[in-house]
Amino acid sequence: MKTTFFTFAFLILSCGLFGQNKVVITTESGADLGSVTPTSYQYIFPTFKEGKVFYTNGKGGKGNMNYNMLIGEMQFISPDDNSVQALADIKSVYRIEIDGRIFYPYKQKEFMEELVAGDIKLCVLRKGKAVPYSKEGGYGVSTATSSIESINQTVNTASQGNPLAIKENILVTLKNYYYLLLPSGKVVQVKKVEDVKKVFPKIPKEIDAFVKSNKSNFDNEQDLKSLIQYCQGQELGE
Repeated sequence: MKTTFFTFAFLILSCGLFGQNKVVITTESGADLGSVTPTSYQYIFPTFKEGKVFYTNGKGGKGNMNYNMLIGEMQFISPDDNSVQALADIKSVYRIEIDGRIFYPYKQKEFMEELVAGDIKLCVLRKGKAVPYSKEGGYGVSTATSSIESINQTVNTASQGNPLAIKENILVTLKNYYYLLLPSGKVVQVKKVEDVKKVFPKIPKEIDAFVKSNKSNFDNEQDLKSLIQYCQGQELGE
């Protein structure tokens, strides 16, 4: 077994509650991305936690679970061999609860997390993406030295490798997409104030006033939570 050195260059570009986080990983060509990507850029939780699955037929199940943002997959640890496996039969899942947080299925195999409960729920889809990256200003990302923190880590690998192996840079991006989940099951993406007004058509003026007064940023998780909680209260006559 040989020891291979991987350099992780973290781009300090944004806070987790805002638009997106980015990390550049410099590694040998062909290396397993999952083994070299920091856990915080793969999973919502730092470790697998006890979760409960609620199915549309009223049945349920439980196990140690986590959501992989990088590949958009709800995973669990198999009690048979302790391997990490993907949750199957997503179409039959109503919701999943992990460590007090609630997740709803979205499209094929992805899951979005509930941020604001209610008849109309605010949810977030935390989505990862990995693409080749050029340090010479690739993909519109600043390469200024002041914005990059380099951290050297040692990773053990069974591969004998090649001392002259080609290095490559991979840009891993995490981005939040916000949605309103309606009682009918319909999902509406929230990108601007008009999207919210369509879902709460009785209070368009109140919504405009709230957004203007609070300078709401639609890429800011806390701002969106406050706005939707306000809308829910207004429709209930509070």
